Amino acid sequence: MDYIVNTPCGQLQGIAGSVPGTIAYKGIRYATAGRWVYPKQVKSWEGVYDATQYGACSYQPRAFYNEEENLKKIFYYNEFRKGETYTYSEDCLFLNIFTPETAKEGDKLPVLIYIHGGGFTGGCGHEKHFDGPVWPTKGIIGVTLNYRLGPMGFVCLPQLKEEAGFTGNYGLYDQMTAIQWVKDNIAAFGGDPDNMTIMGQSAGAASVQLQCTSPMTDKDRQLSEQMVQYLCNFVRSGNPNSVGELPTWIASGKGQNRVLLLGEKPTGMGKPNLFKMIWTMFTNKAVGE
Repeated sequence: MDYIVNTPCGQLQGIAGSVPGTIAYKGIRYATAGRWVYPKQVKSWEGVYDATQYGACSYQPRAFYNEEENLKKIFYYNEFRKGETYTYSEDCLFLNIFTPETAKEGDKLPVLIYIHGGGFTGGCGHEKHFDGPVWPTKGIIGVTLNYRLGPMGFVCLPQLKEEAGFTGNYGLYDQMTAIQWVKDNIAAFGGDPDNMTIMGQSAGAASVQLQCTSPMTDKDRQLSEQMVQYLCNFVRSGNPNSVGELPTWIASGKGQNRVLLLGEKPTGMGKPNLFKMIWTMFTNKAVGE
């Protein structure tokens, strides 16, 4: 297979995924931005975009010391990054798409966008627990993304307000721009732009809440009514490579008419299963119905 897709931005070259039966499209630039400048969505490129390697992560503290020597963070290093190599840069606005090998335009597969955690100061969209999610083997297209962190993503300075009229939350604007890029392009990968769910862990979970409550998602502002609908269909917490974790809570359907709390045993479910929870959202049916 050549793993080439024709997107509204242009052609894009992917690679076989680490999970058998999947394709990975890595390091797709979704926006550009200067230092403390709000992101501008990428609309096109020339030639065939090489999406066979992950893009750079945002600068973060771990870029400047040896993680093996920092015992306070050794658990996260061993679980998420041991043996891996990462590149860090202010130029870090990249996302990754993971699809079933057979996915094609018109399939209208559900799309799950995962926002990484890290206290808004660390992490990226391709740490070990994100490198090859199993969702595509269940017929779900997975997306992970990088956004600006720490002072690069969240500084607020009066001088910057004088320039742009407002300041701060650059990382959240990055996330919003990435979601919009996915909505505009995911159909080319076999996804359904009207059936997208955002999900996150830790700071990623907080990001989901912030995106859902932001006035920027109001239809009378910069984003469309359809974006409001899919931003209000969400899950908190969970691990993309785990099939047994129950999210803290989960909202189902455009009206958020079903909520399952941590520790509940939903009808017809032997034990908590994240995929069944996600499927409940996509089908708007309770588990066991």
